[in-house]
Amino acid sequence: DPKNDQNAKDDLKTLMKYGAPLYISLLLSGFISFYQGFMLAIFTTTADVGNYKAATNFATLLSVVSIPITTALLPAFAKLDSSTDQKIKRFFKLANKYTAALVLPITVLIIMYSTQIVQIIYGLEYQTAPQFLATYCLIYLLVGLGYLTLTSFFNGLGETKTTLMISLIGFVILAVLSPILTRAYSVQGSIITLLIASTAGIAYGSYRARRKFHIEFDTRSLVKIYLVSAISSVPPLLLTRFAHLSKIIDLGIGAFIYLLTYITLAPMTKIVTASELQMITQVIKKTRLLALIAAPIIRYQQWVLSTTRETLIVIVKAAVVGATALVLFWQDLTIIFTDALHSEVTSYVLVIPFLLAYLFYRKRKMIKAAVPLEPSKLWKKIPLNEVAGALLFLASLLLYWYGSYTFTPLEYHMLALPIFVSACVLILFNMQTLRQILFPIVFLFLLIPPPA
Repeated sequence: DPKNDQNAKDDLKTLMKYGAPLYISLLLSGFISFYQGFMLAIFTTTADVGNYKAATNFATLLSVVSIPITTALLPAFAKLDSSTDQKIKRFFKLANKYTAALVLPITVLIIMYSTQIVQIIYGLEYQTAPQFLATYCLIYLLVGLGYLTLTSFFNGLGETKTTLMISLIGFVILAVLSPILTRAYSVQGSIITLLIASTAGIAYGSYRARRKFHIEFDTRSLVKIYLVSAISSVPPLLLTRFAHLSKIIDLGIGAFIYLLTYITLAPMTKIVTASELQMITQVIKKTRLLALIAAPIIRYQQWVLSTTRETLIVIVKAAVVGATALVLFWQDLTIIFTDALHSEVTSYVLVIPFLLAYLFYRKRKMIKAAVPLEPSKLWKKIPLNEVAGALLFLASLLLYWYGSYTFTPLEYHMLALPIFVSACVLILFNMQTLRQILFPIVFLFLLIPPPA
C-alpha cells in the first residue's frame, strides 16, 4: 500500500531525525571517558589513576540523585511540546530551581567531607583521592545553570540536534585541552578540563534555550540556594575544626547538622513557599516510600514558614548560645563524659543532659514570656544586660585561660562553662530570661569533676 509505505518512511525519517543526534551524543560521551583514561595513562602514575578511580566511585553518589531527575524530566518536557511558550518557561524555571535545591546541598556536603568519606571506606592509602573527589564534584555546581535540566529540556521538545551540539562542543574542548592540562597538572588537570568542557556546553545550551524558547532562570532563588548551601556548611565545619571526633561520627553528626541547617534556612529565605510545599506534598503522595521520607521534612518546613519572625530569632539565638558553648568546651566535655562511661564515681554526669532538657521543657512557657520583655525605663539608656554580659564573658575567658596553666585545667574550664552560658544569655536576651533559666544553668556546675 503506497500510503502505508509513505507513513513508514515518515516514521523512519522522524525516528532518524530524533534518534541519530542522541546516538552520536552517547558515542561522544562514551569516548570522552576512554580518552580521559588514555591521557591519564600517558601523563600520570598508576597511583594517581587509582586515586582518581576511587574518587569517581564516590561521585556516583551524586549520579544516584541526578539520573532519576533527568529521567523524570524527559517525559515531563515532552508533554509540553505543544504547550505555549509561557507554560514551557514556567515549567523549566521550576524544574531547574528544584533540581538545584536538591543537588547543590548534597554536592557541597560531599565536597566538605571528601576526606572523611574516602578514609572511612578506603583508609589512609588513597591520599589524593579526597582532593580529586572534591574537584570532580565541582561539575555539579553547574546545576543552577541547567547542567541536569537542559539536556532533558531539549530532548523532550525534540531538539536533539542542540543536544548533539552541546556534546560536540564539550568533546572538542576536552580533546584539545586534555593532553595539555593533564600533562601540566596531572589528574587535577584532567578534571579541570572536564569542568571547562561542561561549562562551555552548558553555556551554549543556555544560550540556545534563551534564544529559541525564551526560557528564564529563577536567578533570585538560585542565588539564595547557592548562598544557603554555602552558609549551611559553617556549623559542621566548626564542629570538625574544634571537636576532633572520629571520622565516622564527624561525618554523621556533621551531615545531620548541615542538612538540618539547610532545610531550616530554605523556607526562612523563601526558597520554598507554603504553596510549593503543598504542591510537593500532593505529588509525592503517589509514591509511598518517597512520601514516608519527605513528609517529616515538609512538615518541619511548613512549621518554619508558619512561625513568626520573632520566634525564629529567639530559636536562632538559643542555637547560637548552645553551639558556641559546645564548640568552645567540646574537648573538656568529651573528657568528662568519656570518664563518666568508665567510672562509677562520675557516672552521674551522664544524667545531666537529660535533666537539663527536662528543666528547660518544664520552664519553656516562662522562658517564652520572659524573652520579649523590655528593660525598665531606668536602664533604657544604659545597656545593663550587655554590660553585665560582657563582664561575665570576660570573667569566664580569664578563668578558662588561667585554668589552662594550672595542674587542674578541667575543673577551671567546667567552672567557666556556666559563667560563659550566663554571659551569652544576658548579651543575646535579657536579665529576666537569665533568671528563668538560672536554675538549669546551676546544674552545669555538677560537671566539675569531684576531687580525687
